[in-house]
Amino acid sequence: YAMGGLCQSEGQRSKPQRLAVVLAGPAAGFLLLVVSLLTTTVFLGVTPGEHVALITAGFGFRADQLQIFSALRKFGGQYPLNLYFFMVQINLLWTLFNLLPIWPLDGGQATQIVLDMADPRNGARRAHILSLVTAGVLAVMVGSWSQNLFLTLFLAYFAFVNFQILQAMHHARSLGARDDDWWRR
Repeated sequence: YAMGGLCQSEGQRSKPQRLAVVLAGPAAGFLLLVVSLLTTTVFLGVTPGEHVALITAGFGFRADQLQIFSALRKFGGQYPLNLYFFMVQINLLWTLFNLLPIWPLDGGQATQIVLDMADPRNGARRAHILSLVTAGVLAVMVGSWSQNLFLTLFLAYFAFVNFQILQAMHHARSLGARDDDWWRR
């Protein structure tokens, strides 16, 4: 669907069950990261220290050069190394991004469920306010620091969607709808 997956279940679920379903996606991403790291350890002999050095250097941070050179020799070519970095990027960075408290990402949906459990009357509204602020601030930061137009527009789009949802919630409440499931009617 559009730019990612869709998490959906049939029937009514309790809030803890919905939270478990929503967090299953990021858990699967982390599991695939562990499988990727274990696969390169078993088949190529890359040590945990070498994994840390490669990942750290791959994201632009200082790392132990000896560990990096040792690991690079084990890959034996550019293709296996590129595959390794793609798997790490997809399963680490996108999973962490997906956990941001921005609706409709999994982190935003989890935030909404938790805030709904804490405050059934205002939880959804507060979750969308948090999503709007988080996405807006991150869009400005990414746009000014990295000039990554795709990610900037992606975050700005999420901020705009949450703004629209908040407007719709405000309008529904002004018409007398008192619950947060007004949109399901």
